[in-house]
Amino acid sequence: MLLFFTIFKNVVCRQVRLKHSIEDYYVGGSDFYPIFNYLDQSDVFIDEPSPIPGKIVILVANKNNKVWDIETSDINMIYYTRHNGSNQIFKVIHLGKDVVAIESELGGCLELNRELNRFQLKPCQRKENYRAQTFLITDLNGKWHGSGSYETGWGGAAEGEKWGQCSTCIQGGFGSEQRNLNEMTTNFSFWGNRSSSSQLNQMKGQELFSHMQPSGHYPGYFQNFIKGFIS
Repeated sequence: MLLFFTIFKNVVCRQVRLKHSIEDYYVGGSDFYPIFNYLDQSDVFIDEPSPIPGKIVILVANKNNKVWDIETSDINMIYYTRHNGSNQIFKVIHLGKDVVAIESELGGCLELNRELNRFQLKPCQRKENYRAQTFLITDLNGKWHGSGSYETGWGGAAEGEKWGQCSTCIQGGFGSEQRNLNEMTTNFSFWGNRSSSSQLNQMKGQELFSHMQPSGHYPGYFQNFIKGFIS
C-alpha cells in the first residue's frame, strides 16, 4: 500500500504533441506565435482543468509552462503567461481516437491561416467534420496511434464523442492514450466471472480513479499498475 501511494504521488499528466492531419508537421517552434513545424522543433502540451468545468487550459511544457492564449485581436493564438482568463480556456472535441478539434471559450475553433502562418479562430466546421481544424494527438516521439483519414473516416469516428470520457481523463481535455468509455464498459462486463472480494477491490479502484480526475490523467503504465494492484 505504501508503494502504491508513493507511485501515485509521483505520476504526471499525459504529455502530447499535436500533428497536422495530413502533413508531417507539428505545432510549435516559436516562443509567441506557434506554427506547424518539424518534429524536433515542435512543442509538448499538457491539458489541465480550468476554472470552468469541462474546459481546459493547455500548457506548453517545454516553454516555462506558458499556455495557449487568444491575443487581444480575438483571433490569433499565442503562447502567454497563465492568468485563467476566458481567452486561455479551451475544449477538445474528439472526432476519433487521438483525432481532435480545439474550440475556444471565446467561440470558434483553431485552424491555420496559411497566408499569415498563424493559428486563428474560425467558425467551427461542424458540418464539414472540422476538415481544416483537425489535429492528431501523438506521443512525444511524434507517433500517432489512431487510424483512418478525413476522406475514409477516422477510425472509431462514430465513437468519437466517447474518447476523453474515462475515469482518468480530464473533462474537456486530450483524453487517454489507452482507455475510453467503451473499454471501461467492456471491463465491467467481466465482473460476473470474478469473486465477490475481487469485484469489491476493483470497485474501490474505480472509485479511486474517479477522485484522481481533477488533478489530471496518468500514463498507461500507471493505469496498468493500478489494474494489477486491484485485481
